[in-house]
Amino acid sequence: MFVDPGHGGSDTGARSPHGWCEKEVNLLQAREIVSALERAGFRTALTRTDDSFPALYDRPKRAIAERADLFISIHHNAA
Repeated sequence: MFVDPGHGGSDTGARSPHGWCEKEVNLLQAREIVSALERAGFRTALTRTDDSFPALYDRPKRAIAERADLFISIHHNAA
């Protein structure tokens, strides 16, 4: 399973009413999801593990290359 915390790097995404950048919340949520999936026995990978910006088309290409069964893209917008 591939988990993609949307945005990253200079692409901050939306900003919440409380001042959070979407890229930060997406990464936090993605780490929690990966942790839960791994505890359940799934093999997982993140498209990014830090404040980087993998190219948009490289994200699904990497999942396909590694034969992922599922691709989860995390976005919170301004929620």
